[in-house]
Amino acid sequence: MRSALFGAAAAVLMTSAASAATFSYTVGGAGSGVGSFSNVSAVSTQTLSLPSFNAGLGTLNFATWNISLQFATSGSIQNVGASSANMTVVLRPLTPGNEDNFFVDIQSTITSVSGEWTSEISGVPGGASQTFSNVGPSAIQPFSFSMTPYTNNGNVTFADALGPDPIEFVFNLNGSTYATAGGASYILDATTVASGWASVTYNYDTFSGPSPVPLPAALPLLGAGLAGLAFIGRRRKS
Repeated sequence: MRSALFGAAAAVLMTSAASAATFSYTVGGAGSGVGSFSNVSAVSTQTLSLPSFNAGLGTLNFATWNISLQFATSGSIQNVGASSANMTVVLRPLTPGNEDNFFVDIQSTITSVSGEWTSEISGVPGGASQTFSNVGPSAIQPFSFSMTPYTNNGNVTFADALGPDPIEFVFNLNGSTYATAGGASYILDATTVASGWASVTYNYDTFSGPSPVPLPAALPLLGAGLAGLAFIGRRRKS
């Protein structure tokens, strides 16, 4: 009987024990709709709005962001000169005026903390080109190619990851296509587009195990067990 009461008391105390487990989940990313754009104008502004951390899942440890951007071009170039010429089509993520091809603002309006913060990333990824040799007079040469995707990543500040406002990625794009032909005359017909995505990954802890018993609720149970032990002791003495 005594061992059973001691076991019951120990069980009451053990109900407050729980083990932590670490998980992560990602919002946004390629093909996710709200976290991506595809084949948009290479000179445009694209805003991706991603939700902050879902506090109902557990306790946030940290958050990281990732972005990717790629320019592509397609069309044709025609030699309108009187002789054959070598022609090069260049996908240039840098305009002839040498302005940055794009920058990304990562921002969130957190009214309960400190207003708006902005982290700006400027990038000038390498371009791409395609050369056509000995393009004859009046010949039309089609083309279609893309540049290597530009990627970047970093940490989301703790306060902004907790929200409640979303985290916004504002892509200011500036890409173009041009050509060189060694002095020959040409007509360039090109469509330049951009595709990209942004994502945020949240790392958090959650708890599993027996349901915690609040201390005020556990104390009466423990007291009842101790009183039972005292009663058994008095009966044996009598």
